[in-house]
Parts: sequence; structure tokens; C-alpha cells
Amino acid sequence: MTSWRNVRFNWQGTYWGVTKIYFVWPLLGLLTLGACFPLAARALRHYVANNYLFGTTRFSARTPIGPYYVAFGWSLLFFLSVAVGAAGLLLLFSIASGANSSMDETGFIIGIVQGAGVLLGILSVILLMLSGLVFTALTRNIIISALRLGGAATFESDLKPLRFVWIAFSNLIISVATFFLLLPWAQVRAFRYQAEHVTVAPKVPVSTFVDRETQQIAAFGEEFAELEGLDVTI
Repeated sequence: MTSWRNVRFNWQGTYWGVTKIYFVWPLLGLLTLGACFPLAARALRHYVANNYLFGTTRFSARTPIGPYYVAFGWSLLFFLSVAVGAAGLLLLFSIASGANSSMDETGFIIGIVQGAGVLLGILSVILLMLSGLVFTALTRNIIISALRLGGAATFESDLKPLRFVWIAFSNLIISVATFFLLLPWAQVRAFRYQAEHVTVAPKVPVSTFVDRETQQIAAFGEEFAELEGLDVTI
């Protein structure tokens, strides 16, 4: 549904291919307790990128597995550092609250354990989501920086993971607070940030490449119309 200078983008993935990258690979990651998540991310990024076309020219990207494990390590470090800090603050708050409580010692300890368990469970879910955003930003940088459009252009992405997390998290808060009335605004905000951090480096004159693609598409349309027995008058 997207075009640039009258040349359309296209995507040629298949239902089975999408099933593998969005269901089979993530399931493998879960069964291996996260050890295969970088492999799953690499498979997903490669499949999506290598099935895009601009006109008749296909995008391509090949990346080693190492950077994905590095990205996974950074996202895990983010999760642990925030979790430890939050758990420490939660424990201090519980102790301070209990010090002013009239409960006996046993009740105080039970209250701390129960309250901390519930809050840590909620916090863990939120942190997993935020860590996933860190991983998403880093792997996006990896795949886009390896992306090629035939011999016509290369690309570079420099998303800042923490900034990306903040935008996504604040978008969620704003959307929920407005009963999702501002969800379109939040989506545009997120896409704008991603677009602003992608650099395109043409390897040939842009006008020459676009003209060639336009001519190839027009020639294909004429041949197809003749095959169908249609009269092309334009």
C-alpha cells in the first residue's frame, strides 16, 4: 500500500513462512529457556527484510548471529539492573511501612512477603516487555544497517534503546489514560522516531534508479495487458 515516486513497495512472504517465524521459532526459544531467542529474532528479521521489494528490485540482508546474542545480553542486563533496583526500593518501602505498623512481627513478615510477591510479579511482566523493546531496537539497528537495495542503496539505523523504550512506554500510558483515543497519535510518534533514525545512502543517482524501475513496471503492465487481451491506450 506504500509507494515512493510512483514506484510501489511490495512484500512476497508466504503464510507458511510467516507461521514459522512468528510461531515455530518463538516456541523454540521458549522451549530452550531463551537460548534460541536470538536465533529466532535473526530468522524473523531476515525473512521480513529479504522478502521486500521496491518496484522490481529486491531488498537483501545477511547478518551473523553474534550481534543478536550481544543484543540479547544487553536486554538481559537491562532487565536485571532495573529489577534489582526496583526490588531494593520495594523492600525498603515495605520495611519503612512495617516499622510504623501496629502488627506483630509474624504478621509484618507475612505482609511483606505477600505484598512483595504480588508487586514483583507485576514488575516482572512490565520489565519483560521493556526488555523486549530494548532487544527490538538493537536488532532493528542490526538488520537495517545490513540492508541493501540491489546495488542501488545501503541503509543505516541508530535507534537509541532507552529512548525507544521511553517512547513505547509513554505511548502506552497516554493511550490507556485517554481510553485509546490517542492511539493513532502514539503510533505516528513511534514510527516517526524510527524513520528519523534511518539513513539511506544511494549508490546510484536516485532519479536514474526510479526511472528504470518505472519503465520496467510499465513494460510488465503492457505485456500482462496484452496477455489478458486488454487494449492499453495510455
